[in-house]
Amino acid sequence: MTSTGLRRESTPGDLLIDAIAEGVARKILAAQSGTPIMKQRLRTLEQAATYLACTPSAIRHKVAQGKLAPTRIDRKLRFDIFDLDHLIEESKGAEL
Repeated sequence: MTSTGLRRESTPGDLLIDAIAEGVARKILAAQSGTPIMKQRLRTLEQAATYLACTPSAIRHKVAQGKLAPTRIDRKLRFDIFDLDHLIEESKGAEL
């Protein structure tokens, strides 16, 4: 409501603010209750590529080289976030 008591329509910005506020509230409640917020451990090929800032083709190449081991679930490739993080850490010492 405005200061004149009239109701105004929600804008896309209002909806975004509401969505962010709800997400923050959920995280605060989870932290207070001691309930951990579940994070997705396995990533799809596309998500793994985004995480490593490369292409899906580059991920396939790393699999073929044996540098990254995929997990198959329902005949689809999934990549463990810990393996992706390990690959990042190993790459930090690599020569350019």
